[in-house]
Amino acid sequence: MWALQDARLADRSVVDILVEGERIVAVAPGAATGADQVTDCGRQLVVPAFIDGHVHLDKVFIRGDLREHDGTLAGAIGAIHERKRRYTTEDVRARARRAIEDSVRTGTTRLRSHVDVDTIGGLVPLEGVMAAARDCADIAEIQTIAFPQEGLLRDPGAYDLMEAALEAGADVVGGMPHWEVDETAQREHVRLCFDLAQRFDRDLDMHVDETDDGAVRTLEMVADEALRRGYLGRVCAGHVCSLSAADDDYAERVIAKCASAGISIAANPVTNLVLQGRVDEARALYERLLALCNDVGLLSEEYDPNSCRMLGNFPQAFSHVGIVNSALNLQRVQGPAKQRAEKGE
Repeated sequence: MWALQDARLADRSVVDILVEGERIVAVAPGAATGADQVTDCGRQLVVPAFIDGHVHLDKVFIRGDLREHDGTLAGAIGAIHERKRRYTTEDVRARARRAIEDSVRTGTTRLRSHVDVDTIGGLVPLEGVMAAARDCADIAEIQTIAFPQEGLLRDPGAYDLMEAALEAGADVVGGMPHWEVDETAQREHVRLCFDLAQRFDRDLDMHVDETDDGAVRTLEMVADEALRRGYLGRVCAGHVCSLSAADDDYAERVIAKCASAGISIAANPVTNLVLQGRVDEARALYERLLALCNDVGLLSEEYDPNSCRMLGNFPQAFSHVGIVNSALNLQRVQGPAKQRAEKGE
């Protein structure tokens, strides 16, 4: 057994934390007595490790290998296609391992990664990420999402690859229904994803409506399917950008359905606006967000827009990392133009 001695918890209490194997067995003053190995924390703060719930480990560290594009989501996807065709298992493995190790160094020990499963890269991205996950199993827990980046109907052969990915051990069923060519195909995409999830007893984590077109409404398809099948509390919808452009009646209806189905939402509005080429709106939203910070630049758990008061505590380091990421994305697209303007080019 080993222990952390004189560790300060979030409630300001100072305790010892006793660990046996992979389990914390005691949290109390004096619990370190008799432990085989003791680390003195000097009353410094000890908090749980962070979780990265949406990452693409197969795509990390390829920016320098991509051809230049217009900065939009479509442009990025086209450039990635070219790079994906050159993937090897060892290439993906090395890049993913580097990202996992970097994450652990900054306090993130659990990552859920979307991994492309399509006829461009086949199962190579998954094989590489799963190999990296095994390499890093002693320091991090990695979940892999079989993600049909190119669609299921518009990419013939992708469904068979999804089955193979799940048989190979992918943890979660991914999806991207709005990428299909019409509403009928979108509904079929959703049905196929839920079929796979039920057959393999997996959760779902899908890219949904990553567009600013308010007429794209696959989020409701996902919610309806989850409710119809009773697949409650097992679905995450990422991005859901089109909801911001939808009419209020639809938005209220689909939000209520998502709540009933226990669907979790993963979104980053500033980054998605940048990817959609709406840089001015992204900058405005970012500045609005910064205006809500307190005098030391922090945001709390909640914000009351009526009283303009922050509520709760300030533990959301992940949220603050998101703000930094947003700043970097804005700088990436605005910085070069600003420099050219200053030079009079």
